[in-house]
Amino acid sequence: MTNTNNILKIVFFGPQNTGKTTLSKKLAKVFNCDFVPEYARLFAKKHKELSLETVLPIANGQIQLEYDYLLKANSILFFDTNILETLVYSDIYYKQIPLELEKMVKTQTYTLYFLPYIDVHWKNDSIRDLPKNRLHHYNRFKQELLDRKLPFIELKGTLEERFLKSKNEINRILQQREI
Repeated sequence: MTNTNNILKIVFFGPQNTGKTTLSKKLAKVFNCDFVPEYARLFAKKHKELSLETVLPIANGQIQLEYDYLLKANSILFFDTNILETLVYSDIYYKQIPLELEKMVKTQTYTLYFLPYIDVHWKNDSIRDLPKNRLHHYNRFKQELLDRKLPFIELKGTLEERFLKSKNEINRILQQREI
C-alpha cells in the first residue's frame, strides 16, 4: 500500500476558466502520474440543480475521489480542485459555508497550491456560469489561501507560461526532496 504522506500533492485552485483542468492534465502526463478530477463538475453534470444542500455531498465526493487516487499514486498527484474550492464557491453562490465543510477542510493537507490568474479568455460551457466579477472571485480565492497561510504560487500569462512555471516549481520541490 502507498504511503500517502510521501506523495507530492499539488492543487490547482481558483476561479472558473483559468486553466486548472488543462494544466493538471498536462502536468500529470509530463510527470507520468494521475490527476484527480473535479468532483463538483461530475456531480453537476448528473444533477444539474446545485444548492446549499448539495455542497456537503460534493465535498464528500471530492474527498472520496482524492482518497481513491491517493491509494494508487506514486510520488506526485495533481488535483484539479479540492474541498477548499467547494468552501469558497459555497460562499460565492450561497453566502454561507456549512460548519461541517469548514471542519472537513481543516483535515485536508496539500504540498502546494497553484492559483491561476484570470488573464485567459472566458469559455462558456454548460457548467461554468460566472463570467462576471472574475477579479473579485480571484481575490476571494487568493484571500482564502492567505488567511489559512497555505503555500501557493500565482500563475499568470499564457497557458504555456503557466505550464512552464508550474513544471519548474515541481521540479524544484522534487530536487529539494532528494537532498
